Amino acid sequence: MFIIINYNKLSLKMEKNKIDLVFLAWFLGFMDAEGNFQTTKVKRINTKGELTSIALKHSIHIGLHIREKPILDFIKLNLNNIGTIYNYEKKKESHLAIVKIEDLKWLIKNVFSHYSLLTVHQFKRFEILKSGILNNIKSFKTELELNNYLDSFMALGKTQRTTSMLYDLSSNYLDNWILGFLNGEVSFSYSTKKTIIVPVIYLEHTDEGVINLIKKRFNLTCNIQIRNRDTRKTTYCLYVSSKDNINNIIKFLKERESQGILFQGYKLLQYKEWKNKFGLD
Repeated sequence: MFIIINYNKLSLKMEKNKIDLVFLAWFLGFMDAEGNFQTTKVKRINTKGELTSIALKHSIHIGLHIREKPILDFIKLNLNNIGTIYNYEKKKESHLAIVKIEDLKWLIKNVFSHYSLLTVHQFKRFEILKSGILNNIKSFKTELELNNYLDSFMALGKTQRTTSMLYDLSSNYLDNWILGFLNGEVSFSYSTKKTIIVPVIYLEHTDEGVINLIKKRFNLTCNIQIRNRDTRKTTYCLYVSSKDNINNIIKFLKERESQGILFQGYKLLQYKEWKNKFGLD
């Protein structure tokens, strides 16, 4: 069972080349959490087995559990109905794929030109895609040329993002971005302390700057935990269990809900069941 709310501020299909700024902020936050900006390399080999060129293909994807397909329907509706949704029953997955050049150009102009993505990883991946689309970069003759091109984006991100974006955003935009990001990443759970079950809110991501930003916005007193694992990237975690910190987050979500804006899809059900379980208001 899942619930998807279609509140007025987010559920209206946008006119061509127009997009609702409340949805835009939510969507960019969700893309920072769940988006996939792909630049795929396709090697072309001649009959002698020699590399003749490396083509680049650009696309944007969102892959979710199949129970979250209504979120993809909701996003597609608000993005001018661009892209195609594919359902993979055996994998229990649904994917929104945006591959047409004209659709990608529309997104660059009407969505991603308003504000930037806030996580370093997504910021870089999108900049590579945008450069390829707008500059009509279709192929390279050698892997060295391609690698030099991709390496030119490696310096993008952290310094520029932190100084010019994270702490200089309007509070309304930032709050809606956070809601979209939480829609993709946050978990409402519980733990046991001395046989007593207590509520827990858990958020984990590879981007330390964004985790710090959210901690600051919620005025949380808990420390950010760092997880280092051999086979995965370092992640930064907020493990929120104190009553005051949980109340700060619930207050934020109540304020969003009072404006007709809350979670989409299964996250809404999870949040409501979690609140009811612990009698939280």
